Amino acid sequence: MDWVASVAQKISRLDELQETMAWLRRGIGHVQAAGEARALTALLAACRPLETRAQQIADVRLAAGQALQRYSGQVASMQFEARMFMSRRLDAESERARTANRIADPDFWGDAVVGQAHPLQQNIDEIDASLRMIERRLSELDHQRTRADAECAAAIHACTADLNRLCGSGGAGGATGGARTVGFRAPELPPVDILTIALMSPEQVGDWWKGLSQAERDRLQQQYSLFVGNLDGVPFEDRIEANAVTAKRYIDDDGISAAEKQYWQQVIDGEVQLVVLDKQRYRIVEMLGEIGPDTSQVITYVPGTTTRLEDFANGDAKQVPKHLAQQYADAVVFVYKDFPSIGWADNLDEAGLARRGEQLAAFGAGALGTDARISDLPQTAVGYSAGMTVVAASEMHGAAFDQVVSLGGSYVPDGWTPRSGTEYSDIRYDGDLLNALDEYPQFEGLNTIHGMPEIFTPFRPESPLPGESRPDKHGRLGDGPETNLPALDVLVDELTPETR
Repeated sequence: MDWVASVAQKISRLDELQETMAWLRRGIGHVQAAGEARALTALLAACRPLETRAQQIADVRLAAGQALQRYSGQVASMQFEARMFMSRRLDAESERARTANRIADPDFWGDAVVGQAHPLQQNIDEIDASLRMIERRLSELDHQRTRADAECAAAIHACTADLNRLCGSGGAGGATGGARTVGFRAPELPPVDILTIALMSPEQVGDWWKGLSQAERDRLQQQYSLFVGNLDGVPFEDRIEANAVTAKRYIDDDGISAAEKQYWQQVIDGEVQLVVLDKQRYRIVEMLGEIGPDTSQVITYVPGTTTRLEDFANGDAKQVPKHLAQQYADAVVFVYKDFPSIGWADNLDEAGLARRGEQLAAFGAGALGTDARISDLPQTAVGYSAGMTVVAASEMHGAAFDQVVSLGGSYVPDGWTPRSGTEYSDIRYDGDLLNALDEYPQFEGLNTIHGMPEIFTPFRPESPLPGESRPDKHGRLGDGPETNLPALDVLVDELTPETR
């Protein structure tokens, strides 16, 4: 951090001052003339307040270093445990998907009876229990990280206040005058304290950013790209530039695929616009289209189950929003995944849903809501599969959309109610995989989207491949126009003229 380097420079200069004063003490003992001794004694007395201040600054610097070291250890431990649980979750999700596909295939039913639990359902239940345990622990780790962030920010904020007091232009007891006697001048603190800025509201961040010079903005984008690229209140154009700097670091990571390397290169070249990017925390939001005077609507697309960063790199997560951006030149589309991959059991994890929904609501308020160019434009949310559950959860945390479109959406959380003034619709092919849940008594009472036609106006286009399996029908809803045109045509038509 810049401020740490600045404090180190202060300490270095104060150390030189202390050495000078020690030399003066030794010299007094050898001075024979009483007048000279008195003069040196007076000089030493003038310097003594600075010696005290030097020790105080050293103590503050030590406290800040201890806070950062403690925070670093906490984060490293939490990241290690999170990676372990993420790996276990991926394994469990893969096994669940294979089992679910077998259940959905009539050839595997054998003696099972439709309407009763499939013999393999016990396997599903056991996997779901394991996934819920994993999600609970990941949720706990997320809350622990939030607490650690806040504690470190508070500690550094306190240290910064102390440094401002100790190294300000004035000082107690005429210390500044004494410093000038030996040629010392306390350097100013750097103009920005990152953790202090992190505690600001998006509106405050916006005002602070506007007050910076272009040179200061450029420096922050280069030195603190991960911070600036995800900071609500900073204009999207500047966040995109900062995230391009972060992509330069990711492109050299060991073990990444050719598709991911190409994706980071596109980000660096400006062909892909990322307004959120933090690979370690599974955060990525891509913007399709440009914000300008002709922009007349904002679409937020939340992809479905098991979507990962790799699906942004290979394009799988962007097929539907890319089609929407092509159909509506006046729209800006955000492809949103600001959380770990949504697992099969996540729709039953109320804490996980609440966390994801709260993050989406915060993005709408802090990022979209503070950009005067788009904050008052019609807002549409499209949720595919489990992404629709996140959209509904965000409404429970204050998100407000003019239109919500479920694309094969799964559930809404308990306690969700439709927002007055919002238009809701549901698009899916007949025989969608999630419709099969109605046939199992253990899922009775779930708030399925397709089970609420009085709220979500149903649209049931004919599948382009009659006779395909239920999983294929559901998976097809996230495809592009080559294999999913009937559903996409309905989606495009369903976006009302008021939001086009």
